[in-house]
Amino acid sequence: MNLPLSRRCHLVSLGCPKNQVDAEVMLGVLAQAGYRPCQEAADADLILVNTCGFIQAAVEESIEAILELAQIKNRRPEVRLVVTGCLVQRYQEELVRELPEVDLFVGPDGVGRLAAFLAEEENGRGRLHLPAQPYLMDARTPRLLATPSHRAYLKVTEGCNHRCSYCLIPAIRGPLRSRPVADLTAEANRLEQAGCQECTLVAQDLTAYGTDLGRSGPRLSDLLAALVRETNLPWIRMLYLHPARVDDALLDLVAEEPR
Repeated sequence: MNLPLSRRCHLVSLGCPKNQVDAEVMLGVLAQAGYRPCQEAADADLILVNTCGFIQAAVEESIEAILELAQIKNRRPEVRLVVTGCLVQRYQEELVRELPEVDLFVGPDGVGRLAAFLAEEENGRGRLHLPAQPYLMDARTPRLLATPSHRAYLKVTEGCNHRCSYCLIPAIRGPLRSRPVADLTAEANRLEQAGCQECTLVAQDLTAYGTDLGRSGPRLSDLLAALVRETNLPWIRMLYLHPARVDDALLDLVAEEPR
């Protein structure tokens, strides 16, 4: 059955795998609101650009993508153009002023409320949404995978507490928030049931996992041990580890566990 054009969305996601997970959450939220993704932007009534704003090259790529997709809106003014992600959080009102063709801007902490923000914009309640409450997805969060069915990303934290002089992530993504081990194993099991064979853990810094939960909180080695114990995923991979916190417990587990 062909859906009406007004219920089709097209999403372009730029940047890192963590941003891709945000894009998958937005697709899940939109699916619950009745939208279905389509391959061609020209076929959509709702076009989204999930941006990266970390380095200048990423900023330029994001702006180019927005302007290219805005050409569709120029030809079909009824199309709604939405910009999300780190570029919005970094430039905020400046972006709103410079891109009048964009209908809605949503920062990273607003991905879970995208459908509500769309409804508000439709009713004339504002173009820029930067929620003050830091966002952290959980296993119940709707998510429509954009990766091949055999692999998926598992985002274990949001934000970062490091204050590296070269990095904007704490200013863009906020402080470190770690998801509970039980919540992550629940999502990993759901991914496995959906056919995932290769699960890649992602975060701003995986080795910081749990450090925001106190001295007795879980650490990355505890999370990995739980995933090994409570799932049958053949491959568990790690992406983005700061060497300062790579400890013996982590090294021993990786050495002993073939998965």
